[in-house]
Amino acid sequence: MNAAGMLNHLWQSTEFAGLAALVALALRKNAARVRFGVWLGASLKFLVPFSALAAAGSALASRLPWPQASTALPAVTAAAHFETVVIPITVSSLPQASGVPWAWILGGLWLAGSGALAGRWWLQWRRTARLARKAEPRAASGMCLRVTEGAVEPGVFGILRPVLLVPVGIEDQLTAEQLEAVLAHERTHIRRRDNLWAALHRVVETMFWFHPFVWWIGARMIAERERACDEAVLRAGGDARAYAGGILGVCRHYMDAPLACASGVSGGPLQRRVREILEGGWGRNLSRKGLTTLAALLAVALLGPVAAGMIYAQSGPTEFAAASIRPGEQPGPARKISFGMRVDPQRLTAENMSLKDLITRAYGLRPYQVVGPDWMTTERFNVTGTTTAPVAQDKITELLQPFLVRQFGIKMHRETKTMPVYLLEMAPGGPKMSPESSSLPGAEGHIALAPAAASLGRFMMRLSPQGLNLVGTATMEQMARVLSLQLDFPVVNKTSLTGVYKIDLTFSTPDGRVTMGGLPHVPQMDGQTMKMTAPSIFTALPEQVGLKLEKTKAPLELLVIDSANKTPLGN
Repeated sequence: MNAAGMLNHLWQSTEFAGLAALVALALRKNAARVRFGVWLGASLKFLVPFSALAAAGSALASRLPWPQASTALPAVTAAAHFETVVIPITVSSLPQASGVPWAWILGGLWLAGSGALAGRWWLQWRRTARLARKAEPRAASGMCLRVTEGAVEPGVFGILRPVLLVPVGIEDQLTAEQLEAVLAHERTHIRRRDNLWAALHRVVETMFWFHPFVWWIGARMIAERERACDEAVLRAGGDARAYAGGILGVCRHYMDAPLACASGVSGGPLQRRVREILEGGWGRNLSRKGLTTLAALLAVALLGPVAAGMIYAQSGPTEFAAASIRPGEQPGPARKISFGMRVDPQRLTAENMSLKDLITRAYGLRPYQVVGPDWMTTERFNVTGTTTAPVAQDKITELLQPFLVRQFGIKMHRETKTMPVYLLEMAPGGPKMSPESSSLPGAEGHIALAPAAASLGRFMMRLSPQGLNLVGTATMEQMARVLSLQLDFPVVNKTSLTGVYKIDLTFSTPDGRVTMGGLPHVPQMDGQTMKMTAPSIFTALPEQVGLKLEKTKAPLELLVIDSANKTPLGN
């Protein structure tokens, strides 16, 4: 999630918390457990961005057999099967822009605050867990009770296996009726799983510690959960005076030593709680009409964004709501740049990409399927596009199509052409690779060039003093895609191998060049041209992995750029 998406999520969560406050106010005469549920929903909303729900709806809509909206230009596919691939390559980091690095400063502050809170609560949890382990078990009805030597407030500790910790000698401080009422209160905490909900809210506090509404919601949750336990004790027939006396006795003797990470009896506004207990009243149950209304609000909150995402995925958009393009950094012998594309449900960002790269991504093609002027490969551009609502990841790149056509004045056509290709086949004797899914081995003195973007295995192409080194685990489809970038013709997988294999292949290219970001590049190390000493790819493949390349011809469907303006509109 980028900065704009985070701000949008914070605004939505703040608004949701405000609406929760209005609902809780409307339910002030109802049972406290109902209001607790409302505040819990407001807390969990911080963990569930509406954009994620909308993106899920968009993804669901894309899988349904509904008619899809037509795009500006039809996608181009190969006559032979070629799978679209994106291989992000990082040459080096861009030099830092001048000025104050606010993103790093704010990110550091957030990380420091979250780390401090997480560390404090972890220490508190360990301290209470140590106390629970040393406590003496006692027989009790409906709970696991342990007596501790520490003078601490009675409280329930633990989530999966909660235990009630009570201080030794508490029976001397409270009457039998008062003690039983306090124990009934703690049994209610266990039955309601209050420690689980408290732990979830602590996750919210850790992540969004800077938001005042998060701490306000936490205080309301504690107040309503204690009142909910009070109401449960009274509904079960507990004596109001004995119960109030038990709470006051606990506060008098143990309030200075509350249990950390535990649900006790002293939370919330004590004066108000005691007054309500002595008056003998409790909130009324939610009516059927009220329950229906709450269920409808919950459905709208959860299913509304999902439905919106489904509708949005079917109806559009056909273009970005806002988009910009500007010249990028041009690579050179003394200048190293980073480049690639990032997408999220509402934003696409392309950095230092050529027009050919952009067209390739927009139409879901392979680089060799786009034919055009040479400058389409050398000139670099930065593109940013945003939408007003989430869009499925495989759809947002399609929005580049009308944008690029308009900005560059592109005229194009499709044609099928028989072209040379390499077939990746098994060499005599069979493959020399073993099926494996291991971690990527390190290699000191290597320059990382291209991590393959794939869902299976880990595959890296690196430049070493000997030549190009393909190492890691990958499918044959992945291997064919990476080899296509380094050879003069496309590589098609014809091995019939379907698993993930361990690969370690070192080779040199026919012309001594490597492809970096779609550009031929003469490799250098320590300022000197690197002379590859590894065997040719045509020799290395059979010897090292038991595969071979056979050159042939195959019909490929191409996207031919007839004309395009070198300078986009507005530049």
